[in-house]
Amino acid sequence: MKHLFTLLLFFIFVQAFAQPGKFSQRDIGAISLHGGSILILNTATIALSSPDFFTDDNNHLRLCGGIGLYYSSFFGVEKGYHMTGLLEYYTGKFGNHFEVDMGILVLEPTDYDDAYFYPTTRTSLVHPRIFLGYRYETDETPIFLKLGLGFPEAVQFGFGYRLASRAE
Repeated sequence: MKHLFTLLLFFIFVQAFAQPGKFSQRDIGAISLHGGSILILNTATIALSSPDFFTDDNNHLRLCGGIGLYYSSFFGVEKGYHMTGLLEYYTGKFGNHFEVDMGILVLEPTDYDDAYFYPTTRTSLVHPRIFLGYRYETDETPIFLKLGLGFPEAVQFGFGYRLASRAE
């Protein structure tokens, strides 16, 4: 009888997690990878988003910060790392969202002087960062995709994983 009860609890536990549906209401943010290119500036970024601090059925507002690598010849530097801070807003229904991100991009050059092998004395470059695009994100899965246009990278793309969902 003890083994039958244990087996029954096991199957109830497995069935509870096997049910299709939505994730919990708790939202603790997201982690994502982004890339962008306009040939003269190429970036690769890993970012962490905050939980929504404003949300209703169709509108979501959150903060996002990231760090990554870049390669450029347009801004007078060749390569380095960058930091970004954004305010993300997206709206839409049924997994299809229009997204607008605005913030700053700080480029930190790491070039070296060939003659002396010392870091150059270039300073950080601060630029506005803007993204307008499409975001596919549903309540059924924690994965989301982004594609759009922006400044300074022009063509931008990204994918990420929500650490929890806003779904009910």
